[in-house]
Amino acid sequence: MPIDLSELSAAGPVLTDGAMGTQLDALGLPAGTPPELWNLDNPQAVGSVHSAYAQAGSEVVLTNTFQANSIVLARHGLDKRTADLNKAAVEISAEAVGMDALVFGSVGPTGKMLITGEVTETELTRAFAQQITALARAGAAAIVLETFADPAEARCALKAAADSCDLPVVVSFSFAAGSDNDRTVMGADAARIVDELAPLSPDAFGANCGVGPDIAVSLVKRYRRSWDGPVWIKPNAGLPQLIEGKTVFSASPQDFASYVPALVRAGADFIGGCCGSTPEHIRAAAEML
Repeated sequence: MPIDLSELSAAGPVLTDGAMGTQLDALGLPAGTPPELWNLDNPQAVGSVHSAYAQAGSEVVLTNTFQANSIVLARHGLDKRTADLNKAAVEISAEAVGMDALVFGSVGPTGKMLITGEVTETELTRAFAQQITALARAGAAAIVLETFADPAEARCALKAAADSCDLPVVVSFSFAAGSDNDRTVMGADAARIVDELAPLSPDAFGANCGVGPDIAVSLVKRYRRSWDGPVWIKPNAGLPQLIEGKTVFSASPQDFASYVPALVRAGADFIGGCCGSTPEHIRAAAEML
């Protein structure tokens, strides 16, 4: 029987994991290599990241499948391996965390824009359905549609999820535009997102990437004005800075965790980190919770 996200968070906020991509970079992922390829070529590295987050206190980990849809994978000549990459990701996660955490399947946007006509809704829905089907069949406990910017693309993903599985679905957007960093690059704010997508019955709305934990507090509040269900939040570890040719995120684990109480007060039900966050950030957040 599928889990219920409201019941899961009823006893208090659920701690999710931190970044995957920047952690794999630190483990030596070659520049330009799709992180998802390591699900088959270096599963030990991927598993070590999941294990580190579970040991730090994560109750939910996301699969290494953010860009494992056939449209993105086709750019690397990997679209024929879509099902295998997603299946392997769930298996790696499950083995790495055991009974310590739930495995949620990560589904990101395609990078194609409906508004310009470079992709159709049918093509998007088909690609998302293929990925979500593979994640569900492999045993993911829920689906997380993350880092979306266009509600229209997210609508295709939600429809694909409804047709492909009976798992709970989180739909999370990246906000980093507008004078208050409260809009996606496509101009959508939380109120519009909820208004357009709530009729499709997602189980949670949220925000990830884009901004640091300070701005994330206001994003949770904005969702709470128009949404009564669970709210998912995974901000970056502060804003990125280029130091000696390397991208460094500004928030230390302690800085990051210091915003956890405010996120809880604002109404966040699932709390984790995105780009730049590490197991140390999650451990600090766990101690704060």
